[in-house]
Amino acid sequence: MLWIFSGFFLAPIFPTLIAWGTSINPSSGGTISGLVFTLGTLGLFSSTSLAGLVAAFSGIKVAQYVFVFFASAMLINALVVHVLLK
Repeated sequence: MLWIFSGFFLAPIFPTLIAWGTSINPSSGGTISGLVFTLGTLGLFSSTSLAGLVAAFSGIKVAQYVFVFFASAMLINALVVHVLLK
């Protein structure tokens, strides 16, 4: 049941990172947005690939924790950016 709500609570982090990134240097907003989207896509590809490898070797129950790791990394990244912008 918690997996269902995790997307609801973690979904706002990505657009918030984009807004914070462009607020640092508004004149480079396009570059920063492109970089954030590129890194987000690479994170998506790497997390699903890694989850597949873990599932193949350890089972699907263990593989779900790969997404917990990536979600935690995204949350920590958002907190670090927030602290740096203060």
